Amino acid sequence: MPTQLCDFFSSHAAELDFGTATTQEIAALLPSADMSALNVSWLPMAARAYQISSDLHDYLIFPVVSIVSDIPNTNGDSVSTTELLRFNTDYGMPSYATFRAKPIFVEHQNNDKPELAKGVILDVYLKPLPTFVGNHTKVIKLLAVDRTKDPQLCEKISAKQVNTTSMGMYYSSYTCSICGNTVGKGSGKLCEHTQPKRKLYRDTGNRLAYRICHNIVGFECSVLATYNDPAYVNSIFDHDHILYGK
Repeated sequence: MPTQLCDFFSSHAAELDFGTATTQEIAALLPSADMSALNVSWLPMAARAYQISSDLHDYLIFPVVSIVSDIPNTNGDSVSTTELLRFNTDYGMPSYATFRAKPIFVEHQNNDKPELAKGVILDVYLKPLPTFVGNHTKVIKLLAVDRTKDPQLCEKISAKQVNTTSMGMYYSSYTCSICGNTVGKGSGKLCEHTQPKRKLYRDTGNRLAYRICHNIVGFECSVLATYNDPAYVNSIFDHDHILYGK
């Protein structure tokens, strides 16, 4: 998806009330090419798998920043810009794009059951952060939560009672941020600083210890209703940029 579509949510908040605007009013502000570039022809197939609506008008749609490259979340995971741009030959797309069309859950409660999904990730893209020191980029996901499947959750999002998300991704190996040791399934040995699922912390030398993840694949995004996942600190979304389908 071109960056203009997600940027629209941020740049036109003052022009429209996103709680009442119709899709026709919103489309009038955008070049037709921008709207047509959002390809959701796969939504009916995803809807059957996730047991969500096949009608885009049934969704709350909003962008969230999911990853800032090279900056760990409090779960202790980080991803470099190089890794986000790495082409995944199995999926036929860059690593960051593997989040596209994946389900949205609440609090990572999926139990390997896709039918528990509350919505779907419509699209995802990378955007540089030129004002940051270093070569940082942010991963922005366009989330769509099905109002017909979980109206209570959507009401909480609209009422600003819920405003955080957490990514779900797999990785095949990681490198320790402190000693540079790389370990993966069946290769390498754990170092004293990091291990799978160990949260971000500072060692006795005040150095941040975290995993630099490799060969990532996105598999979900979760809305956090009770902040059970501390990774929410990297993914607070702005309620002014929610689109309500009509």
